[in-house]
Formats: sequence, structure tokens, C-alpha cells
Amino acid sequence: MKIQIDKISEIHKEFFVKLQREESNEENTIHALALLCQMLRDHYGRPVFVIIDEYDVPMAKALGTPYYDKVRDMIEHMLSYVCKTNSNIKGVILSGCLYTVKNSTYTGVNNIIPYTVLSPIYASAIGFSDENVKKLLADAGLSDRYETVAEWYDGYMFGREKLYCPWDVLSFVKSVLDGSYDEDRGPESYWLNTSETSLNLIHGFLGRSADANECFERLLAGETIDCSVNEFVPYHRIHESGGNLWSALLETGYLTKTVTEEMPLMPLRIPNRSIQTVFRQEVWAFFNDKVDNTFVRDLVNALWVGEIEKAEASLNQILEATLSFYHEYHEYSYHLILDGFFTGLGYRVQSERETGYGRSDLIILDPARQRCLILELKHVKEKDEMNAALKEASSQIIRQKYDSQLRYEGYAMRLQYGMAFCDKQTKMEKIETPIAG
Repeated sequence: MKIQIDKISEIHKEFFVKLQREESNEENTIHALALLCQMLRDHYGRPVFVIIDEYDVPMAKALGTPYYDKVRDMIEHMLSYVCKTNSNIKGVILSGCLYTVKNSTYTGVNNIIPYTVLSPIYASAIGFSDENVKKLLADAGLSDRYETVAEWYDGYMFGREKLYCPWDVLSFVKSVLDGSYDEDRGPESYWLNTSETSLNLIHGFLGRSADANECFERLLAGETIDCSVNEFVPYHRIHESGGNLWSALLETGYLTKTVTEEMPLMPLRIPNRSIQTVFRQEVWAFFNDKVDNTFVRDLVNALWVGEIEKAEASLNQILEATLSFYHEYHEYSYHLILDGFFTGLGYRVQSERETGYGRSDLIILDPARQRCLILELKHVKEKDEMNAALKEASSQIIRQKYDSQLRYEGYAMRLQYGMAFCDKQTKMEKIETPIAG
């Protein structure tokens, strides 16, 4: 049946065809959404609902480019024609990562009621509950994967609800069912490379201040940071302060709160292993811009064959290039660098893993599951303390038997190193213990 459109004026039809053929000018483009609403009202004889998903993406794409102001102005006017006193409109629903319509960017938009990741209402609609995940896994015959799914994709607190990321859970289940899941490599971060905006936020802030760097270190160490959350931070002010950055990362799902109620200082953390991988990849990308990859390759190759002097020389070159933006050095400064490099090179990195009789600093696993590196790090403030720290690191590896679980898991080659750091210098020692299974 042919749809009759006699109620639509010829002028509006012509206007719409130009838009469809991308022959329209900027002014007509700004009016396009309002025009479509009017045409629908004319045809059906009733006001329409407008639903715009990811309405903030154009601003996110333009962030940091010369086009940001122009894009902002276009979206401001486009939404103002729809959201402000329009008889053709019954209601408007906007969804996106950042709530930008309340700030000065959108002065032409009235009567917006916001619901964010901090809002109790509708929070349960954002993600999967624990019961949802258990039922999904049971229906798929994958109940034995529950602990893995919880470790990697749980951990969000939206409103007062503890939730999982639906995209990650569904992607994991699909990969196991269709046979694409790699048991050797383990779970993936399905969010990786899916949000260019958030990755740009992280990458753009690393190295800007000592406070920001220290907070990243604490987050990657599994700790929390306290933040005065600003739910209404505009895109162009995100990089003005650490508080704005953490607020933006909270809104975009890369951080989560640890309490059910709002507080003046909100404790935030990385929600799960999946997002921790994203942060690690961004650290790698940041440092990779600053270091000659030859030094990284030389370091990795030297560690695998036990060439201490070459490994020390390469790591000292890396520290010289990467630590220049730190005002203070902490043990996790060095931890973060090594973690980022090995993650970026495709190794599985386990940080602060419980193994043997304690927790090792870093375990680097070859994807082929044949060999691994066990690294214990110590940081001192004076160079004459480095030898004692190195001895303590080496002793700790042996005393805590960090390689015992890895032997059980089938890693025939287990190379263990104590590392001591002071400023931009390192000393290493290879732990001579039997490495055959």
C-alpha cells in the first residue's frame, strides 16, 4: 500500500529531499530535525516523540579540534528548535555519556530532567544484575564461568544498584558459544577501542600533573581516589582539572563509585578487570609516544634470556624518557611503566596477583603459556639503599614461593627478577631457582 503524503507541503518535501541528497546548507541542516517533526505532525495529526541516542557524540568527536565551537553551536541550535516550546513535540529523550545540555553549551534548551549514573531512578535499567547474569549463564550452559564473568565485567555501582556491563557479558557469552573464545588468552576487554572519546580523555590527561599521574597509579593498583564529582562538566573543560576528568570517566563507565549514596567526596575506582585493561593500554599508548621502541624490545628480549646488564641499560633508557613528567617517584610509578609496556606488547599481565604465600608485583605471561616473568619491585630514595632493596626483592620471591602456582599451571620456563629503583636508575638480579617443571 502506498503511503499518502498529501498533507505535507511541497516546500517541505523539497527541503527534505535536499537534506537526503546532502545538498542542503548549514542553516537548513540545523533546522532539519525540527522540520522532520513538523512533517510527522502534519502527516499523522499528532505531536511526536523524539529519541536521540548518543546525542553528545558530535561534540566528543570535535573535542580538541578547531571545529569544536562550530559543532557545539550547531547542536545547540538544532536541539533548541526541538526541545524549546515546540507544539509539534510531545516529548524528547536524549541519551549519551556526558550530560552537556544543562551547562552553558545549551542555553536554548529548557526543562531538561537529568538521570545520570548517580541517580537511583532507572539505575537498574543501565546494566545486568547479578541474578540476570547467573540466569543468562545458566541458560547458555556456562554457569561454571560465573567467577570469571564477575571478575571481569561486574563492579559498577549505578545509583544504589550493583551491576554488570551488558555489552561485555553478552560479548563474552557469544564468544564462548560460537567458538571464538581463546581459553589460553582468557577473557577480553570488549570495551577496548569502542569509545574513542574516553580513551582520548585518559590519553590527553596523562602527564599533565603529578596529581593526575599519582591518581592513575593508585587506580591501577586497585585503590580508590576521592573526587568531588561534577555531573555537569562541559566537554571543553574536561582537561582543566583532575576532578573534571574523573567525573567524565565516571559518567562514561571507566570509573565507578564505591558507595550507594552521594557524598561530597566520592570514592571512585576502576570497576573490573576489563576496564583495567583499557587503562593499561592507554598507559602503553602514552609511554609508547615517548620511548624508542628499540629500548623496549631490548628490555623484553634481555629479560627472556637473562641478560641482566642489557636489561638494566634498556630499562634505564626507558626511565630517562618516561619519568620526566613525575615530580615524585613511587614504587607504582615503575610498576605502571612496566605493566603498560608488557600489556601493549600483547602479554598477559597480572598485577598484585595472589600466588604462593603472598602477592607478587608483576607476572608477565607469554600467550603461548610456556614461559613467564615474575618481577618484584622495590623503590628507595637514596642510591646507597638500592643493593639492600634488591636483596630484599630477591629474597621475597624465594621466601614467598611466587612461582609455585605458575609451575602447577604448566609454565615450564619461570624467570624471576628482583628489581630496585631509585629516581631514574634500576638494578636487577635474576633469581637462580630451578625453572624446569
